[in-house]
Amino acid sequence: MARPIDELQARLEEAEELLRAIRSGEVDSLVVPGPLGNQVYTLRGAEHPYRSLVEAMNEGAAILTADGVIVYANRSFAAVLDSPLDEVIGSAMDRFVFADDLLRYQVLVHHDSRTTGRGELRLLERGGRLVPVHLSINDFESGAPGSVCAVVTNLTERLAAGV
Repeated sequence: MARPIDELQARLEEAEELLRAIRSGEVDSLVVPGPLGNQVYTLRGAEHPYRSLVEAMNEGAAILTADGVIVYANRSFAAVLDSPLDEVIGSAMDRFVFADDLLRYQVLVHHDSRTTGRGELRLLERGGRLVPVHLSINDFESGAPGSVCAVVTNLTERLAAGV
């Protein structure tokens, strides 16, 4: 009799841990076995419309840790760098900043927290071509201390048109 109770207790603890993870937003989807095989259920929280907006926008978006590691980037940001998204995420942002612009980049990233760091600089795409961008950086209060979010606008077409 003790064995079924232990099994039920373990299943209850697993279910409670899963509910805690869902409530805290740690889980994006669930895989549930069924008679026709596994089914994947995607969970949508209140942040879903915002995530969809960031993924759909033409500007690049990234979240950087305090030491400059890119922990999130949208596809538009990867496109500015002409790099696969999985090679961008996890990289140091410094890697993509043109050497002559590193000081300007550091000033933007470490701006006064009461303002937004904004300015133009050049990024290096995978092939080595310089890409002029406007970078707007702000504190990312939902992240770890010192993390920032960045919006990156590619200025190549605008500069070519003389605007």
